[in-house]
Amino acid sequence: MPAKFVFANYIVRLYRFKKDNPQGLVGVVEEAGGKGKKVFSNLEELWKILNSCTSTSSSSRPTPSRAKARGRGER
Repeated sequence: MPAKFVFANYIVRLYRFKKDNPQGLVGVVEEAGGKGKKVFSNLEELWKILNSCTSTSSSSRPTPSRAKARGRGER
């Protein structure tokens, strides 16, 4: 039986990357054309998101607001 492949398009936004530490990635992934986002704080979490067959709309971690992601409080 041939292997089943699932193709999906993702938008990946990197907010922080440490050149000397590839595990130090921080960003957001969203499925193109879908609703919802998933955040990741290292390479392993990004890999799990990209390899999951579920929609990104059911995030287990909430996406921080832009202000909070940049280290600022509400305005």
